[in-house]
Amino acid sequence: MDPSFTRKKQMSEEHFAAQPEEVGRETTPKAITQDVITFSHMLGSEPEFVPVRSDAYGLFGWCSDGVEEKVRHDGGGIVYGWTIWEWTEVLLTGLNSTQFGRTKMAIL
Repeated sequence: MDPSFTRKKQMSEEHFAAQPEEVGRETTPKAITQDVITFSHMLGSEPEFVPVRSDAYGLFGWCSDGVEEKVRHDGGGIVYGWTIWEWTEVLLTGLNSTQFGRTKMAIL
């Protein structure tokens, strides 16, 4: 791992540990509801739950950098999509996201 990635990894872990309330307010939708489907279509994607797996290159808050690092070391590809967060009964948020080796989708 290069020094800049190592520093991002440290900052990612610190950020995750320091923000439990912020992280907890918006979360993965519990179900793919009609609202989630409609919102995903506005983003040009189909919603799909994607399992989150721990990975040495995973970075909280810097998914693009983590995926680039994984591809550089392990091969594979980058797939661009959306992470959808829900603040229950308030709003849905779409965040540009990258994922390792999948098709374009709304990532829940």
